[in-house]
Amino acid sequence: MLPYLAGHSAVQLTGVCDVRIGTLDSLPVPASVRRWSRLEELLSSDVDAVYVATPTHLHAAHAIAALRAGKHVVIEKPMSVTLEEADAIVAAADQTGRKVVVGHSHSFEPAIQLMRALILSGRVGALRALNAFNATDWMYRARLPGEFVR
Repeated sequence: MLPYLAGHSAVQLTGVCDVRIGTLDSLPVPASVRRWSRLEELLSSDVDAVYVATPTHLHAAHAIAALRAGKHVVIEKPMSVTLEEADAIVAAADQTGRKVVVGHSHSFEPAIQLMRALILSGRVGALRALNAFNATDWMYRARLPGEFVR
């Protein structure tokens, strides 16, 4: 996601965080982007929002910590491993007054924005049906043991 975030006109990428120090040095972001190796350092910074792209079993803990630190949160899908964790994220957002957005949304991509503008313009007539197809290997990827409910 970094190249997309860094290249988006409405996003200012101000920092990245990874416990793997070597990873931070090799990221494709400008040198001016701050780098943290501890979540606590990121959460005590002045960033407005946090993009949670950690392994799924850490999503809830990281999202809740960010919300409690006063940050808005964008969290990758799946939101959490369990429904209880998802409910805890929602409760933390409600308690802190911060926003949570789950998963990437194609609605912000230029091609989708163009299609929306075309539909709203009426140049092609009234919308009667819309089909969208997106291929991914998500269902076939290997899963971590913590992602299974026993």
